[in-house]
This record gives sequence, C-alpha cells and structure tokens, in this order.
Amino acid sequence: MKTNWTTILPSIFDLSLSYYIKANSLSGMNYCFERIGNIYMLKGDYESATVYFESAYNSLYWSTDRLNWLNTCFHLVALTSKKGNYHEAETIILEGLTVSKELNLTNGLEKHTHFSRNYT
Repeated sequence: MKTNWTTILPSIFDLSLSYYIKANSLSGMNYCFERIGNIYMLKGDYESATVYFESAYNSLYWSTDRLNWLNTCFHLVALTSKKGNYHEAETIILEGLTVSKELNLTNGLEKHTHFSRNYT
C-alpha cells in the first residue's frame, strides 16, 4: 500500500512543531520549518516552500543560533534563485555571507560566493 505523504506530513509537522514550542526551542522550530520547506521545494511547490523557509529564517533571525540561521539563509537563497528573484537572493546571500565571515566559516564563503559572481 502506497503512503499518501501529502496527508500525513502536515500532522507530523504539527506534532513536531508543538513539541518544540512546548520546549521553547527556536532551533527546533527552525528545523521543522526548514525540513517541510525542503520537501515542498523538491516537489516544485515553490510558493509553499517560501512560506516555510521564511518562517525558518524569521524564527532564528534575532537568536544566537547563527549557524542554523545561516543554513536556512542559504536554503532561502536557493529557493529565491529558482523563482528568478535574483535581487532578493543577492540581498539574502550578502547578509548570510556577513554572518559566515563573522563566524569564520570559510567553507560557507567559498561555497556560496559563486552566487554573487554569477547573478550580480
């Protein structure tokens, strides 16, 4: 019997999110939003993916968990690029690269600076 993930995923997401909310874990909420966003992105549903990635991005924007925020930032850049919003993607990637530099994550800089060279 084939599993219908479209009906199962929202309930799993809601349950996971409720646990992270009870635990007051912004990072956990970020994980939930980001993972569901990845699923929608893989399905090609970029509008739904945008809602979840923006929620992930916003959930950690003011937190001290800069590494997970940075990861979400790069996912959001990939999504906005796929949607053809290169100016928005550039704005996000530059913000992410600033944080990457602050955290001394040279791999992040090397991996994602090609975006600025190719799309600006």
